[in-house]
Amino acid sequence: MRFFNRFKSSSKDNSSLGLSPLALLTLAACSGGGGQSGGGGISFSVGGNVIKGPLTNALVGLDYNGDGVVDSTTVRTGTNGSYSISTSNSTYTIIAVTDDQTVDASSGTVLSGVTLKAPKGASVVTPTTTLMEEGGLTSEQVASVLGLPEGVDPTNFNPYASSVDPVQALAVEKTSQQVINVVKSFAAAAEGAGASEVDAFKAALNSVAEVVKTKVEKLNDLTASEADKSLDLTSDADLTLIKTQVKSEITSTANVNSTAFNTLADDTTTAIKNVNNKIETVTDLTSDASKNIFSTTQVLADQVKTAATAEVGNVGTGNISFTDANVVNTAAINKAPTNIKLSSNSISETVTSLVIGTLSTIDTDQSSGVAFIYKIAEVAGTDFSSFNINQVTGELSLLAQPDFETKASYNLTVLSTDEGGKTLSKSFIINVADVNEAPTVANAISNQTIAEGSALNFQLASNVFSDVDSGDTLTYEATLSSGANLPSWLNFDAATRTFSGTPDNGDVGAIDVMITATDSSSESVSDTFTMTITNTNDAPTLVND
Repeated sequence: MRFFNRFKSSSKDNSSLGLSPLALLTLAACSGGGGQSGGGGISFSVGGNVIKGPLTNALVGLDYNGDGVVDSTTVRTGTNGSYSISTSNSTYTIIAVTDDQTVDASSGTVLSGVTLKAPKGASVVTPTTTLMEEGGLTSEQVASVLGLPEGVDPTNFNPYASSVDPVQALAVEKTSQQVINVVKSFAAAAEGAGASEVDAFKAALNSVAEVVKTKVEKLNDLTASEADKSLDLTSDADLTLIKTQVKSEITSTANVNSTAFNTLADDTTTAIKNVNNKIETVTDLTSDASKNIFSTTQVLADQVKTAATAEVGNVGTGNISFTDANVVNTAAINKAPTNIKLSSNSISETVTSLVIGTLSTIDTDQSSGVAFIYKIAEVAGTDFSSFNINQVTGELSLLAQPDFETKASYNLTVLSTDEGGKTLSKSFIINVADVNEAPTVANAISNQTIAEGSALNFQLASNVFSDVDSGDTLTYEATLSSGANLPSWLNFDAATRTFSGTPDNGDVGAIDVMITATDSSSESVSDTFTMTITNTNDAPTLVND
């Protein structure tokens, strides 16, 4: 069933439905390869790495017909951003989408709401390859405008590969970090001002791509200045070009409060410049100091979205603290959380308290007594709507009584944000412990009537008793309801659940028979029915001759 046809949209306009990029990717994956083109019939693997730095748990798929919608199966990336997809299509574009499960290994923080693309044959999916795809540009053109080191092919250069030149790797990754900082920050402003996640990201990405395209047009212009041919994401002039383009894009973006967006546009640009200036100071890709700096991009995006949301609600209240470079410097020292723990990851199906366990966060520089802010990530395919977190105690609870037979486990993703605004994501599996439950009476036994002198052959139906415990077996016993043994004429075969025997005149009357079903854990239930023996007229007999 090709669900994605209902959500189909071109790469130039895939936002009219207001769905997140992840929703589009997930729904498209249901097609299992529909809409294919250029299928060769021979399966091969498409693999590589998603990098801004290495992105763990990004969702990756292949678009076969260039409509911006994934047609293949999808996979999650590994810890180094790696993925592998089997396909038989010779034509494709690689699409990677991030959500609240995606962690950027270069910063240790969450990177959500980003869509990256790369052309066929690319071994990396990066912000640079995304600009190529979005702008219809060659790798050489984009590399030239972004000032990447000579000889670097953006479609195949992984700055985190062990064999690469460290100087080149540093230059390439710093550019990627700055590009995403620009795109995510302007997208956050648009989303906070009312745009959908997909529309906001599209407007911001298109704006950067348009500025790059304008500069590409000047590459062979002998009269153009070097500034006309290059994009410096720490330059006031270039950031202003992007800001102006975004403001233009926003005018045609649905549901955006353009007044609120425009009010914060200058502050957003200033904050972007401050963060990008800080990124420019990074001297390696592996130290904690570098991670702390790279993680400020996530903090800025959250700041901008919060400010825009506030501005929509109350004019003049939107505030972005990163407009102060000193605040950015302070944030760049703060270390992000490194782990989230849950004291217990199981719960019995018969509990009276729905608390599963208590969350805690490992963060070496969180101030004593300052609580982390926890949030359940609304990730498609997880059970986020089944849980609640008590922000005071950190307790994670289910919202409804668990039942092992209905659902044996839950999965959810938890976000923990430290006092500096840096957020870590971790996924958990919550297991429901099975507890033996007593069998129940599903269909009461009907009363029975038999005439004296008649042979009885009565079998209990197989559905009289029920046991929800999978694989459990029941054993049966028959007595009178008083607990006394059955009368001598009445026999019960427990293996076949069958009553037999022939009553005589002395047995006429009614007896209450109780059947007890017992499971393998000695839990039992009983049902009682009445057996009536009716009198039959007998011919007189000669007593004395």
